[in-house]
Amino acid sequence: MAEILSLREVFRREGMQFINRLFDEFVIITEKLNATRFCVERLSDGSLVFYKRDGIIGRVDQILSRLYEKPIQYFQSLPKEVTDKLLVGYRYGFRYFHDSKPAMIVYDQIPINGLVLTDIRRLRDDKSIDDLSILNSIADLLRVESPPVLWYGQLDGSQKTRLLEYMRTPEDQLKRKFQTESFTKYIISILSYRYDIFFM
Repeated sequence: MAEILSLREVFRREGMQFINRLFDEFVIITEKLNATRFCVERLSDGSLVFYKRDGIIGRVDQILSRLYEKPIQYFQSLPKEVTDKLLVGYRYGFRYFHDSKPAMIVYDQIPINGLVLTDIRRLRDDKSIDDLSILNSIADLLRVESPPVLWYGQLDGSQKTRLLEYMRTPEDQLKRKFQTESFTKYIISILSYRYDIFFM
């Protein structure tokens, strides 16, 4: 199994030059939703195929488990003129909320039709479509919740400086210096700082 690295570990292993290049890239930060994985693919004959996290949802899956019944019925009830707009050769990924506590976390509300569009993948090269305007328009078309994007853009100089300062600080000094040891909480505060400048 591959090792999952935190940004701090990447910083230590790869060094300053790598991190600077990484921070110069276009950045998309999304909320990781704790709900069931569900995907839809339209075939060339217009039929829909449904997937769970580890593969296709077959007839046996539908009979033995009612978990995917609602999202499958929802997609099957969509007008043909809507489903015909889903491109062949792409898989549309969602998080499915069968209730407000689909796993360990309790959410305040259930998304529109219980589904949040999280990704679109082109199957021939496994390329992810991350253009927010495309994702939002597909979510609107399908009448589901848009991707939970927290940040979409490039970091400015101040944000990069503050992130690097956080990563260079020894772990035992984080709480005193930044009022948190949580990298997630800190990066959200940095993104909110820029958001406030533009939207006050």
